[in-house]
Amino acid sequence: MKKILLLLLLPICFWSQTVFASDKLQESYFTENNKMGDYIKASEETINLVAMRSLQNLSPVNVNAGDKNTPRQDFIDVSSWNEYISIEQYSLMKNKYGIKGVVVKLTDGTSYINPYAESQIRNAQSAGLVVSVYHFSRYTTSEEAIQEANYFVNYMKKLKLNSSTIAVNDAEATELLQGDVTENSKSFINQVKAHGYNYSLLYTGKNWLNSGYIDPNQFGYKNIWVAQYPFYPAADSIWNQEYGAWQWSSQFYFPGIAHPFDISMSFTDYFVKSLSGYDIITEEKSLIKDGNILSTPFDEYGNRPWGTEGYQKLGSVTQFLNKDIKVKKEAVTTSNNKYYQFESDGNNYWTDYRNIKLFDQIVSEKPIDVDGTIQYFEYSEYGSVPWGTRGYKRVGLLKEYKGQTVKITKEVTTSGNNTYYEFELNGQKYYGDVRNFKLKQYDQVVSEKPIDADGTIQYFEYSEYGSVPWGTRGYKRVGLLKEYEGQTVKITKEVTTSGNNTYYEFELNGQKYYGDVRNFELKQ
Repeated sequence: MKKILLLLLLPICFWSQTVFASDKLQESYFTENNKMGDYIKASEETINLVAMRSLQNLSPVNVNAGDKNTPRQDFIDVSSWNEYISIEQYSLMKNKYGIKGVVVKLTDGTSYINPYAESQIRNAQSAGLVVSVYHFSRYTTSEEAIQEANYFVNYMKKLKLNSSTIAVNDAEATELLQGDVTENSKSFINQVKAHGYNYSLLYTGKNWLNSGYIDPNQFGYKNIWVAQYPFYPAADSIWNQEYGAWQWSSQFYFPGIAHPFDISMSFTDYFVKSLSGYDIITEEKSLIKDGNILSTPFDEYGNRPWGTEGYQKLGSVTQFLNKDIKVKKEAVTTSNNKYYQFESDGNNYWTDYRNIKLFDQIVSEKPIDVDGTIQYFEYSEYGSVPWGTRGYKRVGLLKEYKGQTVKITKEVTTSGNNTYYEFELNGQKYYGDVRNFKLKQYDQVVSEKPIDADGTIQYFEYSEYGSVPWGTRGYKRVGLLKEYEGQTVKITKEVTTSGNNTYYEFELNGQKYYGDVRNFELKQ
């Protein structure tokens, strides 16, 4: 497979090596027999021609087997370039250096077979290593991808590799870019699975994923083996943990073997454990959700996700109808099926995700006391509980009340990472997305003192008055003091607000109001 190198975080280029047909087999061969990572290794050489003008001989360091200061050394991959590898050499790798598996190149395109593949596989098996295999792809259409998959699988069958063998599609050759790499690669993998090899994975370079040539969501991140080479691999710098495995160096050496190997780290059971034909969990994440059981044809539940090793059917989820349940985990298996772990009466079970309708949970709430003006927001519906939580029913659309001011009494956040306000409308309380509201900022009364004085109203530019100090919550203009210029009123209080303004409480026509102190001349 190809070797993929990250050089100074620069984008990668591509290159191929030319070799001649082997006379050891009578099959026809590609004149281009690439090993894993060739195209990306070539890119590092191309970039270094420029980089070396300022950085002398900058390239990834060689790595020695057993070095504890590197990422974990889990498995290697080999091709005809590694030639014959003896049982003794494989045993040394496994027993002394902890290598758990080897991925052997079988085929390339539709006319090349690795002449060393059979011995590389049999000797690795004899040494107790987990054996997987790969195909170097050349397809540019879905039809070509299917043809290559058939060619690959036919040789797997000839070697009598069982159905639990991991079969890898090495997608790196530049000619793949002439077509839709994602769709064509899916055709390849689906065809391999159609032959009964369910553990069919994708190998590619991180640059192709970053560039969008391959959509990892179409395969499942844990079903991808990604190549990316740091200059200085370090045990405390582990990259690409979201994927199934990471090929982190192409310069890995064992004592007594002259040529280097590719070395990888696995983040799953892939490549390092013998698979029994059962599904394995490729992705698992925690959830914080409420749930209701649905009646579906997939209604059984068990102690583990269905199809995984150790699964036991415990019954039908219909027995949990009308019960509130908590959903705690989500898992995806190699068959690309999704399952939920749910809790009921203190016990945890697993079932097909289609059996459960999920609801968000309220994870935090706090009382607030503010006013908010309803503004336009795309998702303006509101209901009696936060959207997405159990019991939600749409009542209406807030955009129909655009510009109206409402009282907001609570802020809640849900496990869906959304935030809602509880607000009052037409005497009822509802919930709406916070983005539907523009909160009003009010001044606060920061000090007040009673006084007993008379004041004559005088002309001041800002003469409006109201039932509370201007700018504080609840303020409504009642009138203009300049209309009472020269009239004497009783002043009963002085207040200062956070807006750094001072107001008098005064009596007018038997009522108490507030006005700016500059509207009054106190009588001595």
